[in-house]
Amino acid sequence: MLYRCCERLNNSFSTQCNLYHILCGMIFDGFFFDYLNGRGALATKNLHPSGLDYLSVIYEKCESLEKLSTGTLCSYNRLTNKSCALQSFGDAMGDRFDFYRLFRLMEKGAVPEKFAAGASLLQKAIGGSDKDALLAQTVTLVQNGHYLPEVMELLECFGYAQNGEISVPVYTQTDKPAIIEMEHIVEGCIGTAMLDTLMELSSTINITAVQHGVDKLEIANELYHIVFGSINEYLAARRIVETPQYIQGEGRCLKCIEIY
Repeated sequence: MLYRCCERLNNSFSTQCNLYHILCGMIFDGFFFDYLNGRGALATKNLHPSGLDYLSVIYEKCESLEKLSTGTLCSYNRLTNKSCALQSFGDAMGDRFDFYRLFRLMEKGAVPEKFAAGASLLQKAIGGSDKDALLAQTVTLVQNGHYLPEVMELLECFGYAQNGEISVPVYTQTDKPAIIEMEHIVEGCIGTAMLDTLMELSSTINITAVQHGVDKLEIANELYHIVFGSINEYLAARRIVETPQYIQGEGRCLKCIEIY
């Protein structure tokens, strides 16, 4: 059923590639996350006195836990606003070379050599770290085929374009019905089982967080990451979805563009 939905998408990429971006990323780390949160199975927010909203997670430093914390396919990097997203999805085994990471490094004022050329091209293309300007230029390119040469050079540098053309899947509003149908399929297949599993595990599993009384809904958030990351690893190993290649220092990921 999921494969048939992918066949309705308006791009030239394989079913496995589309399923990776939509099922592994958009659904498991997006729509289905919202489904679980809306039914009280996990938390997605924790507002701190500083005004920042985040969940803190600590892992013991050991090989077995590293595979769960950074080694599974459950990590989104998204440079996004209300009209567009330049994104990548994969594991967290390094500094992924994408726009999200570049902008975060520039915010800190410490851009390593690996990102220096990209930062220089960003300055040349849009005059600095102006997220909205970059995303607006990307929308213009996708919708009208018009672009500034400097912007195309920047997109090529970060692997979103090649030889003057977008080289990653682009998902637009015309694809939304098929994507929403896929989300409903997933909810119907595993929604209740996932709800029951998270609610039970977050209260009874013998881990430090439970022993020290951490909010079980926050525990469930990280448990869900482990679960869907492990599912994604299985799907990739079985070639049901595309398998991203490992890049030294970056880990594994595939990139795509969403237009809202």
